[in-house]
Amino acid sequence: MKKLIVALALLLTLCLALGIACADGLDDAASYVKSIYKNRPASTPKDYQLIGSVPGEGDEVFEVEWTADSDTIAFTRDENGMVNVNVDEDNNKEVAYVLTATVKDAAGNEKSVSFDRVVPASIKLDILSEEEIVEIAYTLEDGDKLPAPTALTGKVTSIPTAWSDQYQNITVNLDVAGKTIQCYRLKGEGADKLAEGDVITVTGTIKNYKGTIEFDAGCTFTK
Repeated sequence: MKKLIVALALLLTLCLALGIACADGLDDAASYVKSIYKNRPASTPKDYQLIGSVPGEGDEVFEVEWTADSDTIAFTRDENGMVNVNVDEDNNKEVAYVLTATVKDAAGNEKSVSFDRVVPASIKLDILSEEEIVEIAYTLEDGDKLPAPTALTGKVTSIPTAWSDQYQNITVNLDVAGKTIQCYRLKGEGADKLAEGDVITVTGTIKNYKGTIEFDAGCTFTK
């Protein structure tokens, strides 16, 4: 996500600097905004960024004003023109909202496009069972992680990466509530002696790394 945001910001800056026409008119500018965001995930569990303008022909710039039909969503604009969207990450229940981009030209004409979005209810890991935590972990999108460290107990089913004397860690796969959680670069006393069938409790932050649900590097364990 961050790489895409930076790329968009650089593209807009380059278009403005070189006078490249990224949009021929108001309709094109609105269509451009729609094309960027129409296929983005509807779930927005954390703060994110949006473009604040679209370059047109010559020196023309179409400003983009963002609004939402929920007072739990706030907008601020960066020095580089990007718009920060602040969501309530601690909300106790799901908040569905309509995100609207109003594109404006220099004459005051405007055109709007809207997107359905939702802020999921915050995850209270301390009151969830291990099975519930695992189920939630398996809904994470690539690159996302659970909001806080947690501990899970399970049986070692395989060892993808053996103990390394150089790095003092090991990677094991753990069966928890019938699903596999990888423990990446696991550390702790006795880690060099771990074997399939061992039952351990691992503590760390769980994330989705390219489709693998895992405890992040640096996780620790006890028997």
